Amino acid sequence: MNLGRADHLPTTGDQNSQLKQFFRASFSAWKEFYNRTDLYARIYQERRATAIAFIDELELPQGSLALDVGCGPGLTTVALARKGYRVHAIDFLPEMASATRSLSLETGVQERVGTSVGNACCLPFGNNVFDLLVVVGVTEWMPSLADLLSELARVLKPGGHIVIASDNRWGLHLVIDPLANPLLAPFRRLLRAALGQFGHRRPTPPTYAYSTKTFDDHLLNRQLLKLRARMVGFGPFSLLRMKILPDSVGRKLNSALQNLADKHTSVFGSIGHVYVVLANKIVVLWVVLSVNLVDDQALALDPCSLALLASELL
Repeated sequence: MNLGRADHLPTTGDQNSQLKQFFRASFSAWKEFYNRTDLYARIYQERRATAIAFIDELELPQGSLALDVGCGPGLTTVALARKGYRVHAIDFLPEMASATRSLSLETGVQERVGTSVGNACCLPFGNNVFDLLVVVGVTEWMPSLADLLSELARVLKPGGHIVIASDNRWGLHLVIDPLANPLLAPFRRLLRAALGQFGHRRPTPPTYAYSTKTFDDHLLNRQLLKLRARMVGFGPFSLLRMKILPDSVGRKLNSALQNLADKHTSVFGSIGHVYVVLANKIVVLWVVLSVNLVDDQALALDPCSLALLASELL
């Protein structure tokens, strides 16, 4: 499967060492994550199920070329291959890419699966290659959403689709906990900086979350037009990082709030845990509209305005 630009494949030395250490240390746990029954795992299982459901709605032709960015242990890659997609799976951790390859062999879909190790912000592929991108479990680890989306848009064909997920900055589970509330983030940064002067280092890599508006705006700026979205998961709830609800109660509360969110109740549709989006790369990249202005100037539309115009026309 020759996808071009192979000479740009970055080495693992380009990756954040703390992030690599974190995922290596938890590698076996990630392999079992989608079999767990606790609320945290169930929310991320529902995230993946939502992504697959969005893909199924597209009804793309057999043999369409998909890229699974941040493939992890390969569950989504194999699911797509079983549906007839030709899938390339990429992860920054060699162990994850190897696990994906092994799973494709175990399930007999290896002829439709390719794997590689690389950086999501410097993909080893040419321009306009893929019909479908799946980016689930990636944005929360990337310090620059803009760089990530620019690279994803580059390898996606005009008219192609992307399913992408983001942790929600204003999730209810964050807002109610002072140690996680976004409004208190500046104070937490100051405290970490002060502790850093004494050699304290945060035990896990930083994560990144976005409001739905910020995420949608970033997509539009890269000519990725949102077609559908779903807010997924409510909880687990904590206070000062300590769990405040038994898991059985948390699951029932999550189910009730998810039902409200799925009915497009405005408040609950914006305060869930994870935001899953299906978007389309608009075909028109740049348009200049001639208008009869007093000084005979032309009005140029930037990519964001173009996407908004496209949404009105579709």
